[in-house]
Parts: sequence; C-alpha cells; structure tokens
Amino acid sequence: PAGVPAERYERFSPSGLEQYIQCPFLFFADRTLRLQGPPPQPEERIDELLKGSIIHRTVARWTAAGGDIGPVFEQVFAETCEHECIRLNYRAEALKMELRADLERFARFEQGRAKPPGFEPGPPESSFEYTVEEGVERPFRITGRIDRYETSPGRAVVVVDYKYSRPDRLRRLCREQEQGLRVQAPLYLLGLERERGLTPAGMLFYGLRKEPSRHGWFAAGVGPAEPDLEALPPAEFRALLEAAAARTLEIVGEIRQGVVAVRPRDPQVCREYCRYREVCPVNL
Repeated sequence: PAGVPAERYERFSPSGLEQYIQCPFLFFADRTLRLQGPPPQPEERIDELLKGSIIHRTVARWTAAGGDIGPVFEQVFAETCEHECIRLNYRAEALKMELRADLERFARFEQGRAKPPGFEPGPPESSFEYTVEEGVERPFRITGRIDRYETSPGRAVVVVDYKYSRPDRLRRLCREQEQGLRVQAPLYLLGLERERGLTPAGMLFYGLRKEPSRHGWFAAGVGPAEPDLEALPPAEFRALLEAAAARTLEIVGEIRQGVVAVRPRDPQVCREYCRYREVCPVNL
C-alpha cells in the first residue's frame, strides 16, 4: 500500500503468511498497520492465543529439563498470570486445571511412546532465517521459530509442530496442508535445509488438547517410519515443500502489490479469533 515503508515487506514469518491466506485484510491490519485489538475483559484474558503460548512454553521447558511436567506448567502459568495481570478467580483456576490435565496426558503419552531409532531431538524453540532470491525482483527473508526438530546421523530432519488442538482439528489442519492452505511446516523444513544443510525428511503435527494426537508425513526411506505418519515417495514429499515455497512467492508478490482485500477463507476463524472484527467491512 502507498506510504508503507518498503522495508516492512523485507521479512516474513510462516505464521504471518498463513494469516494472509486466511484473509489479506487480517495480515494488513495485524502485520502492516500493527493495530491493537480491543483489550479482553479481565475474565477473558486467558484466550486461545494465551493458552497456546502457555502450552508451547511449558513443553519447551519440559523437553529441555525432563522430569514431571506438572511443576513446569505451574511455573509457566504463574509467570503468565503475573505478566498479563490475570486474577486467579474461579474461571482462571478451571482453565488452569484443564491445561494441566492436557499437558499431563501429553507427557504420559510421550514418555510411553516408542521412539523411532536413529533420530535425536534438537533444541526446543529453535530460530531460523534464510533469504529468498529466486523468482522475485527484490529478495526477502523468511524467519521463524520451530517448536522442535529431530535429526538423524545422516542429517535428515523431521520438524515437530505442537498445536493446542483436538484430534479432529489436527486432521483438518493436515488436509489444509495438502490443499496448499498451510505453509508453516514446509517453510520450517526449507529453513533448516538452507540454513543448516539438513535434508527434509518429515513433518509432524502434534495435538495436545484432550487426547494427544499425531499426524503428518515422512519421505519413505529417509524419514522415520512411524505409524502416525503417512509415508510418501521422496519426490512427492519434496513436492509438498516446493508447493509451499511457490505459494509463498505468490503471497509476497500480492502483499508487495498492496492487496488488502477482505477475503476471509474461513468465516468461522474470523468469528472466533479475529481481533479486528469491529473494523472489518464484511458482516460475518
């Protein structure tokens, strides 16, 4: 859009690109104008976004330290409440119990699961950044933070992305990945490939809400043969990554051309999560 500094469109995150896929206006309001949504009511401050943050921080600390996940969660929850000025009323305590129960189910599942041989976990919450120069007039950078990844001695890598989602929502997310509506996990793998020379071998989405669930894909003969993951021929797995890279070029091109259309892909997402509904010209 006219008047927006060019450098604003030199760096993109996978989550920001997926915002654009959901709705260009959402990306424009959040990432370009950096509007602030209305503050939540005190009793609503533990929203879905904050729950996800608590879950991710807890899993990252627990993965690094091991032991019992309960005390780790209690510490993260207390820190979050202090930082966000959340009163520990009945609703907060109920949500706290729900989150802890979900995390403890996840921890028991993870500790009892047979791990695939040959793949070792890397550091949690690992950042990456790489530059895209091919197919664009002006290069741009992709930056992100990976929940977890696992590598083999042959430098194959599997990306693990935690979602605070139920099994049905996780299956839907995987369908959206196949339909080209998600780019996050493929861009994570491409980032590890370009920045660290690792070979993309698999992507795994891990749902932690209610009962733990796992879905994803791996390149046959390269990635770990796990029952929760679908085996793909290496060329087909690579095609998933290349499709995400091509979609990214399209999105960046549209953003730089000033596309800010109100074009919600999923109206339900708008109704439940969009912070800018009050200024949106579309009645959802």
